[in-house]
Amino acid sequence: MRPDDGAAVILAAGSSQRFGADKRLVALEGQPMILHALAPYIDQLQSVYVVLKPDDPVETVLPPSVQIIEAPDAYLGMGHSLAAAAHHLPDLKWFLVGLADMPWIKTDTIHRIIARVRELEDAIIRPSFNGEPGHPVGFSGNFLEELKTLSGDVGAKRVLSQNGNKLVDLPVTDEAILRDVDTPEQIRR
Repeated sequence: MRPDDGAAVILAAGSSQRFGADKRLVALEGQPMILHALAPYIDQLQSVYVVLKPDDPVETVLPPSVQIIEAPDAYLGMGHSLAAAAHHLPDLKWFLVGLADMPWIKTDTIHRIIARVRELEDAIIRPSFNGEPGHPVGFSGNFLEELKTLSGDVGAKRVLSQNGNKLVDLPVTDEAILRDVDTPEQIRR
């Protein structure tokens, strides 16, 4: 049974400048890459939100079960997208923050992060592969207020550094938590 006390927020409002085209819509195994990135979250959660720019063309390919959060200031950086999401989300016990350009994360990895963040009441769960931190990151619901204050292009790094005592490392065997797609070459390997 998929838990209903949390949600996933997938950041998808980037500009794809290094890719040279809208990487979210590039075909990967016959469907847009963003659908691959969303699949493990949709499989494990009842509530999945995708953060997009206003009038974003990717909205047309998203499954109806996904909820859209518009981030008008997304062009200013990932922090603005996270803040928009935090303002929009309902009161949750926990949530995951993932990236739309990470299409290979395994469903079991998402399941493990959810299980760990649900266990702890005041924690940030960050998966790691061979000691290197990755995504998605699980947050207890009480971090929503801090995320509302974010700006710039460093995502949630400020929240993680200010709450180092609440940051829990979750070693996983899924190398995909480190693999994002920034260039066309990366999608082919």
